[in-house]
Amino acid sequence: MQKSTVERVSSNQKKEESFERMSVSFGENKDQDNQRKAKNSVRTSKYTWITWAPLSLFYQFTRAANIYFLWISILTCMPFSPKAPASMIGTFSGVLIFTMFKELFEDYYRMKSDKQINNSKTRIYNYTKKDFETVSWKDVKQGDIIKVEKDESFPADILFLHSKTDVIFVDTMNLDGETNLKPKVLASSSLIPSITKSEESKLTDSTLPPYCPSSLHSLTGRIDCEFPNENLEQWDANLCIHSTPQNPENLKINNMLLRGCVLRNTPFVVGVVVYVGKESKIMKNAKKAPRKVSNLMKMMDYMLYTVFLFQIVIIMAFASVSVGWISEKGRKYEYLDMGDTDVGPITWVVQLLTYWVAYSHMIPISLYVIIEVLKLVQSYLVKWDEEMYDRETEQFAECRNSDLVEELGQIDFIFSDKTGTLTCNKMVFKRCSVGGKVFSTDEEASKESSSTNYKQSDQLSSSRDRECLSNNDVEESKMDMIDHRQINQMPMQDIEDHEEGEEKGLKDERKQSKDLTEFFKFMVLCHAVMVDRDPKTDQIIYQSSSPDESALVEGSKEVGIVLKDRTKDTMTISIDGEEEAYEICIEFPFDSTRKRMSVVIQKNNKYYLLTKGADNIMNPRINWKEGEKEKIESDLHQFAIEGLRTLVMAQKEITHQTFIDLKNRIDELEASTLVNKEEMIFDVYDQYEGDLNFVGASAIEDKLQDKVADTISILIEANIRVWVLTGDKQETAIEIAKACQLIQKGMEEEILTIDFDNIKLKEPTIIIHDEIKRIYDKYGIKHTIDDVNGDDTKTRKKKMIPFKDAQETIPSLSIVIDGPTLGVVLGDEELEFEFFKLAILAKSVICCRVSPKQKALIVKLAKYKEKSISLSIGDGANDVPMIMEANIGIGIRGKEGTQAVRASDYAISQFRFLQRLILVHGRYGYRRISSVVCYYFYKNILLVFTEIYFAVFCGFSGQIYFADWLPMLYNSLWTSFTCFFAYSLERDIPTEESEKSPHLYSAGQKREYFSYLKFWKWIILSIYHGLIVYFGCTCGFRYAVNLDGHTETLWFVSSTAFTIIVHLVTFKLLIELLFLNWIVIAAGIGSVILYWLCALFLNSSYVSSILQPNLEGIYFRMLTSVPTLLSLLLVPCIALLPDMTLKYFSQLFNPSDSDTSISEHKEIQKLKEKKTPRKAKYEVAPKRRGLSNHFNSEARLNRLD
Repeated sequence: MQKSTVERVSSNQKKEESFERMSVSFGENKDQDNQRKAKNSVRTSKYTWITWAPLSLFYQFTRAANIYFLWISILTCMPFSPKAPASMIGTFSGVLIFTMFKELFEDYYRMKSDKQINNSKTRIYNYTKKDFETVSWKDVKQGDIIKVEKDESFPADILFLHSKTDVIFVDTMNLDGETNLKPKVLASSSLIPSITKSEESKLTDSTLPPYCPSSLHSLTGRIDCEFPNENLEQWDANLCIHSTPQNPENLKINNMLLRGCVLRNTPFVVGVVVYVGKESKIMKNAKKAPRKVSNLMKMMDYMLYTVFLFQIVIIMAFASVSVGWISEKGRKYEYLDMGDTDVGPITWVVQLLTYWVAYSHMIPISLYVIIEVLKLVQSYLVKWDEEMYDRETEQFAECRNSDLVEELGQIDFIFSDKTGTLTCNKMVFKRCSVGGKVFSTDEEASKESSSTNYKQSDQLSSSRDRECLSNNDVEESKMDMIDHRQINQMPMQDIEDHEEGEEKGLKDERKQSKDLTEFFKFMVLCHAVMVDRDPKTDQIIYQSSSPDESALVEGSKEVGIVLKDRTKDTMTISIDGEEEAYEICIEFPFDSTRKRMSVVIQKNNKYYLLTKGADNIMNPRINWKEGEKEKIESDLHQFAIEGLRTLVMAQKEITHQTFIDLKNRIDELEASTLVNKEEMIFDVYDQYEGDLNFVGASAIEDKLQDKVADTISILIEANIRVWVLTGDKQETAIEIAKACQLIQKGMEEEILTIDFDNIKLKEPTIIIHDEIKRIYDKYGIKHTIDDVNGDDTKTRKKKMIPFKDAQETIPSLSIVIDGPTLGVVLGDEELEFEFFKLAILAKSVICCRVSPKQKALIVKLAKYKEKSISLSIGDGANDVPMIMEANIGIGIRGKEGTQAVRASDYAISQFRFLQRLILVHGRYGYRRISSVVCYYFYKNILLVFTEIYFAVFCGFSGQIYFADWLPMLYNSLWTSFTCFFAYSLERDIPTEESEKSPHLYSAGQKREYFSYLKFWKWIILSIYHGLIVYFGCTCGFRYAVNLDGHTETLWFVSSTAFTIIVHLVTFKLLIELLFLNWIVIAAGIGSVILYWLCALFLNSSYVSSILQPNLEGIYFRMLTSVPTLLSLLLVPCIALLPDMTLKYFSQLFNPSDSDTSISEHKEIQKLKEKKTPRKAKYEVAPKRRGLSNHFNSEARLNRLD
């Protein structure tokens, strides 16, 4: 079996985590004991005021184009240069300075933020004053004893030593992006034993100056811990107090208060500083997202190299012809004074460099600048779009990476998370299965029924009965429950109450059922939820990292079993008003590998192990009664096809000796420094989590977001392949897919799953191979597996159906695959090839029970194997890997924090906004940037080829045709502004129609607006236009004489040709545009007027004598020359006539989708104008309430139409 692509990529990256140890001493002599002198000041800015200029220039010269122009600037200083160095160096310096100040502007806010953070104030213990003193964050050092008060941020990574309570809450939003408060536990309750009530009150009283109890002065010790690392989930350390060295305390990550977190709901906390500055966890994790470059920009770079090679070929040919001309003809003409010229290699090199300088502007010097500015404008149009404003979060869409705006217009694949992305992530406890009966909280009452009385779904998979195919999968790692969603609530009449004729509430049912009471009691005892209280109302508030756990505890509260309080070691619950206290002995936290959690509790000297997890994880660990397993599997299946999230719960009583053995084994492992300590602890957990007794199963509802189905349906119409990557069970994933139109009516579901418990003697790879081959045969796909099995990798890739050819292949096919099966696929190169060949033929793909790592690998493989452009969208921390892996990452602001947003390129608040982001801003952005690149090369090469035609008639001498200041200002001033204004607003149809016209999106997927063919069409056009301009002027002035009776000079003719070019490229731009408004027209006219004003300024005697002596008086004569005025009128018309003719016939006989839509839009507008007074066309809809201070881009664009 061959290694998969994933294995080959990741095998070199896998390293076993083992961190070296260090010690941090605290006490009066800490400065002598601590050898590490790390500083707590941080710098996130790219530059300082000293390094800004040199570093910015260094980074700019890493770009090949800038190295090219530096080389040209050097050449212009040489004696053979046909141009004055001031023109080239001045323009190039202007571009560099503009970029330098642009980067300084972007970095200034980071510098300002760094200064503010480093100068923030905190309190550290001063051993001389024997009290706390206020210092800046930058002055905090390792080993300092520090005090942080409520709502203050922690300035460093601190070991929690003392507070008012053993458990405190911190806000970790700045660290991991999660919005819920996290509990932190006291390292040891005996460290500061001598704090009296009066001292406690002084510590708590914010009106007093910083105060310190006397016991802190004598507190000395050492923390043996790992060297600084980025692991936020684990921390292994030991605390040794010098007064009791024989009893070191084992420390974990929940004893650590990390920098950037905020203390909440606690008056104060005292701790020891462990890691500072760049060594803190938050700074270790402050890694920049991978730099993403759009495919269009990559292609533009390739075309830039192509033009560069084209330029080199031309100048080498001209240099060779020039040497030959000098040898054969140059010496015949005595006035050229070439009789003694030595024609050799040096002459050829000199001529080569001369032509290089003369034709240097074939590469546009300001191309990157105009593209960056244009992209910045597009990012603000996204930000200001009121149609993507979310009233609930009161936030607009956010563009976090403006470099990728055109990439949004070329999306081939969308990879979407489900929880919080397609759904609301608002968890509500809905149902449970206890004692063979199902109970529901729907509407006002709860109804009880036998599990066999459910209305069975008629949409079960056709492949469900095939051997070795099942839905035993793995659970999504983002939480400790099986992830399911609510699609359609089951009607209440389908659940019948067999015991009583009237409806009863679930609370009443619970009181009459011992099993149901034990179930809800289990729910308030087995969790990681912490209890907080509203300071004003004293109402209970539950804090949990999992919305599911909060929903379970809230559900128990509704039926009269309430979690009242929780500390580090105890838990208090209330059952119908009667309180019960339990001791929390051991907690087995949830882990993405274990897919479950457990807790050992004690009451009345009896110990109980409570465990909950996914059904496929829990089933082998439960001692099922006869018929019990079948009933619960039926209930879970029904919950799943209703779209509910499920969880199985079980428990057992253990003896005191068993508990002691378990605790000793865990304590021993936690105190060790073994590299694989965590794995060994998990093994211990696993040994005890068996022989459990079934308690019940819960079901939680999470509804779809608004307009998700409509959005996905339109995206599919746009020929975008949508893949959903979720941790749900297979049935839940399929039902959700149907509800959101991912699996539409008439589409067939092909399910690829393996029952690993019943595969008998067959290899999993063979099973998947046979199943894929069956699907191939079913749909009659060419080049089936058997056809390519004997081929090598390159041959198989060639036979693979290209993505662009597969778009209409099987529009009715939907693939469903689960995590374990996908793991087998990704573990074999041949299966990777087979699966992705099949997957690109499908209209949609649903991957269920996949882990975050698998999500990222799927995106990576699809991106590289299919050479396609992918978009990933998610809302949680487990979606970050696939968001960063995709070409474009979209983060949804949700209830799981902001980590996904921080890693994203764009942030939105609802999934439905993706439709507008892609179909409007993405499509427009791709068209605008593509057009700018083509137009920029067109106008530059037009200018150069006019000079090339001149070279043929001047003996290939290297003489320039245009005065050297004119081409420089041509790019930077006279043609750029029109281009910028025109393409900032360019569009074919209004935004509301673009959003509803998904068929137009395929132009970006097919690369219609920017390809090698499209690019070279523009190049050929520029060569043709240059020919018309040069010979039009040459022929027009051949026999013309001025008022003095003399023929016009070379500089007069060339200046006329240059003026024609300025007019020509402006007119060409205007006729290419599809959206003309007064701003664009004014910019076009303004650029021509600006050109004439600058030309007349250069034409004046004083200025021309300094900058351009050859231009003195020329432009004044041009205004009085009839041939010149005729040339300005006729030559552009002659040049543009073929363009306009071809464009007209193309739209008439071979219209594109865009042409058709434009025509339809115009017809609709005509009909509207007949019915509506014309002035109504210019009316702008009133702005929405609360948004009056924001720019409404849509309204303004409509106003300009």
